Amino acid sequence: MKKIIMLLLGICCLFKVNAQLIQTIDLSTGVNSAGSVMPLGSTEDTWSLSSPTGALKTVQFQGSGWPTAPDSRWISPYYDGAWYAQPGASGNYIYKMTFWGKDTCILNDTIKFPELAADNQVTSISVNSTSHSLSAGITSLSNLTIPLTPGEIVVGQNTITITVYNNPSTTSPYTTWTGLFIHGSLKITYSTTALVPSFTSPSSVCFGSPITLNGTASSGPANDHVWTVVECDASGVPASGATTWWSPFYSGMPGTYTIPTVAAGGPTITCGKYYLIKLALQNNCSVWSETVKVIHINCLPTVNAGPDDTICSGSCVTIGTGGRTQFGVTYEWNGTSLDPAPTTKQITVCPTTTTTYTLTATNTSTGCTASDIVTIHVAPFIAAYFTGASYFCYGDALTFNATGSTGGANDYVWTVIECTSTGVSVSGGLAWWSSFYPGMPGIYTIPTAAAGGPAVICGKYYEIKLALQNDCNGWAPYTKIIYIACAPCGGQPLAGKTPSLNKSLMTDNSEMLPEFNIYPNPGNGIFNIESNTTDKTIMEVFDMLGNKVKSVEMTGHYQLDLSGYSKGIYMIKMTVNGQQINKKIILE
Repeated sequence: MKKIIMLLLGICCLFKVNAQLIQTIDLSTGVNSAGSVMPLGSTEDTWSLSSPTGALKTVQFQGSGWPTAPDSRWISPYYDGAWYAQPGASGNYIYKMTFWGKDTCILNDTIKFPELAADNQVTSISVNSTSHSLSAGITSLSNLTIPLTPGEIVVGQNTITITVYNNPSTTSPYTTWTGLFIHGSLKITYSTTALVPSFTSPSSVCFGSPITLNGTASSGPANDHVWTVVECDASGVPASGATTWWSPFYSGMPGTYTIPTVAAGGPTITCGKYYLIKLALQNNCSVWSETVKVIHINCLPTVNAGPDDTICSGSCVTIGTGGRTQFGVTYEWNGTSLDPAPTTKQITVCPTTTTTYTLTATNTSTGCTASDIVTIHVAPFIAAYFTGASYFCYGDALTFNATGSTGGANDYVWTVIECTSTGVSVSGGLAWWSSFYPGMPGIYTIPTAAAGGPAVICGKYYEIKLALQNDCNGWAPYTKIIYIACAPCGGQPLAGKTPSLNKSLMTDNSEMLPEFNIYPNPGNGIFNIESNTTDKTIMEVFDMLGNKVKSVEMTGHYQLDLSGYSKGIYMIKMTVNGQQINKKIILE
């Protein structure tokens, strides 16, 4: 009985190891079905042969010539009791053997030849339709291992073909000899583990939350896997006309997977709907095996913190929306000074600085939350302030620096009004307005009459006024009285400075506004205030929110103590003889 019977029955050549099935096919030449070396001259073997002429011949075991092995012998063509190869019969001799693959998944398969030789040489070894060429050919005794590629071995009948090329010598007695010597086997390892897809997932998720699946519960081994998503009803029946989304085909076994968002090429997911999630696996022996789960997408509660708003310092505003609360929904506000956090849809807040509030709504049955924010801007107290000379020679540039203004103005404007030395407007006199500029003022030069500015006249007084305004403050002014001297005006060194006026240069012999000098500025708490007037002066101190923090009467010299007050900018308002003079100090 030939070795092929043993291959068909799988007797003594199949065994299990760790859920694997190993099949060994003996490829040795000159070996009988029991594994014993055949007697010389026997024609029994699993190998068949075709010659260069195409005729199918039997093979015979040959003598004890080179090489010799205890478990193999040479096989050669045999025909009518004589060697088949005739003088000049060169070409390919094709040796074939068949075996049956099992109906399970192949993990790996390898041909091993501890000893392989041929006369003249082995040129190729094929498994079914896949050829493993031997570029150099094998003639002498060799050790060869051939790992097969996936798919070479099939379920059912398989064929191994070994091609021996013969080029007979012209020297007797070797003119007809050819043959093949094999000591080796084909080992096939099958998996007996079923290919079973399985994954875990939540039964529902909140809209917008990641949909994460865990496929590590699947068993295999799998060559590839793929995920799909399609809209369905609660029982998992796909919705009519719904489009199925497919992930890429991934190699190997599945693991943790998060369905991508639409922006990343994922499916369109809508709240309040059900989706059928499918995992499919496949390998060499199993077409796609599938498993599915249904996931519901919970809608988020509706939440509205209201529109952003701007309020004046010291004011309050209502944020959120009124009306009924949603059934089963709770609310919580978070923001500066909200302790404990309010739990109503609508609240009233009184921020002192610009503040952002967050309203979070929670559905108590699903645990889904949604948030909205609202920002309340607090318009600060504004104060106009500028520096510049009080005395100008006619023709000097009238430049003033208003960078000390504070509070965040929306608009500002400059005016030039003809006045008396005490600041009383002159009836019918010059009254000029600049354009209204957006934002905060800086350094500004009043344009000349030729450039659209005021036509100032020497020998006269003018009130220079800067006014600011924003959403919460009306126009906040700051004024300064200047004098335009005619030439000669005490020498140009006085131009652009603020000395005491030479009264001989004035046309009405009036007194100028009193001067106040504050030092050190900036200071750490103690400020010295010097004045050139002995008239009673009311001094008021305001912080940047417009709050009056101190009010005193002074004459000549006064020491202002702001120790213990908050660091920052303070405005000083001096009122003397009905006239107002403003100064700015910085407390460090």
